Amino acid sequence: MCIYIHIYTHIYTYTCSHKHTYDHSCLTLEYGISSAAVARNWGDKLGAWVDHMHPHDASEGSVWHPGSGEATGFFRDFNIYAGAIELVCMCIMLRGMNVSKITVDVITIAKLLLVVFMTITGFSFLRPSNLEPFAPSGFRGIFRGGTRCFFGYLGFDEVCCMGGEAKNPSKSIPLAVMGTISVVTVLYILASLALVGMQPFADITPSSGFAEAFRFNNLGWAANTVTAGELLTLPLVVLVSLLAQPRLQYAMAQDGLLPAVFGHVDRNGNLFKGTLIAGTVGVVVALFLPFRALEDVISAGVLIAFNLTNTALVVSRRVHPIRPSANRILALAFNVLALSACFMWKNLGTILPWLPLNVLVTAAAVVPLVLLHVTCPDHPSQDGHFTTPLVPWVPALGSAFNWFLLTQLSWEGLGLVLAFLGGSLFLYATYGWRNSKGGKTGWMEVLAASVRRHSRHPSEVDPGLIEGLLGEGEWEGGEERLRGGRRGGKEKEGDGGQEGQRQAVQEVQPDLRKAGDMIST
Repeated sequence: MCIYIHIYTHIYTYTCSHKHTYDHSCLTLEYGISSAAVARNWGDKLGAWVDHMHPHDASEGSVWHPGSGEATGFFRDFNIYAGAIELVCMCIMLRGMNVSKITVDVITIAKLLLVVFMTITGFSFLRPSNLEPFAPSGFRGIFRGGTRCFFGYLGFDEVCCMGGEAKNPSKSIPLAVMGTISVVTVLYILASLALVGMQPFADITPSSGFAEAFRFNNLGWAANTVTAGELLTLPLVVLVSLLAQPRLQYAMAQDGLLPAVFGHVDRNGNLFKGTLIAGTVGVVVALFLPFRALEDVISAGVLIAFNLTNTALVVSRRVHPIRPSANRILALAFNVLALSACFMWKNLGTILPWLPLNVLVTAAAVVPLVLLHVTCPDHPSQDGHFTTPLVPWVPALGSAFNWFLLTQLSWEGLGLVLAFLGGSLFLYATYGWRNSKGGKTGWMEVLAASVRRHSRHPSEVDPGLIEGLLGEGEWEGGEERLRGGRRGGKEKEGDGGQEGQRQAVQEVQPDLRKAGDMIST
């Protein structure tokens, strides 16, 4: 399922360049900025440990005691440890040193053992009185906490991206995703119960909760063990997260959405310049932005990226037989109404006189889904592989839940996400549109190449899929002409095959331009 969603996302985002930009922008939050956030979290833990070891120095406030109190002024948000670990990871990547699978496996096992140790030891000192009331902030607090926990689930989509390297992806990838999510969920629940059982929830330290909770129970050896384990294992997370960002920039540069410097490969095969740029930005972010601000921004970005995936799946699978653009209009209407309903339930709740309006908007969000189900036939894969069932209901349910989680974030975090996406749109408008492949040649050609690349039969392209993605009439006759162009190029291989292909492309250029113009609107 995840493989098909990823493929559908790739195809759909190619049809709309601004959606392609937003998707990559959200993934930048997931990879590049999350690397800085983990580095900041590591720096906060190290700073808390330094404060504990030298409490008298911490009271004075200095660059070596970040966040030690209001009297520290500038150093309250400046964390030299976070910037240092981000800088070290960047230097490792610049040297072209890749982390081996054995290293990753060893540190992953160490992290799991550390979590198990914290959980079992925490339950040994659990006080039932700390669990009353069980939900002091009500359901809003639970959803708010769930949104924050969402940060810890980042990276599961990377499992889907490894489908091409799996021996049996149709079986192993779904098992890997569901297995890891199940294990992480169980560990989250047990560890959370152990933590709040050891110490009253109001006294839990955000940066180093378990370590301080163990000290609260006079378990200094356990606190030191937890601190050492976290300080030793978190840098790998920083490195792995940062590792994906230059490759994302490279893909965008290949599409023309970023300058060529981001796609530059040195003689050793490393993305040196792209890594240097991404790493420098990460160092600055880790130095100056607190984890509480980065946490909400990254969670919001990933939630939006996941909903782009859900929408891409609906648009790819559900196509109107007469008006192919209807699926995009209905999908957009559902997302707008669902997001509006979630904001209304979050801020207005069940208070009269707003309750009937909340119910009305929620019911209105279901209408586009019903119309999609009734008027747009489903076009699942016919190659025998697993496809997502109950489209559009399953992806729509995921989108609605993601929108509701998004509304739980702070206004500060949402504002930063909107500013980030606005900057991405400005970059696209000033540079990406005129330099992207779709902006130069039209998206029909790019889309057809993308479908062929992901198809089991590269020579065949489903006209219904292309027409559904592009809109009415944009693909009619286009594939046949492109096929003719390819045949013409092969026939002239002996004397100027490239010239034949160029001539074929020129023949369909008016249609390509028309498709590109209609997509841009």
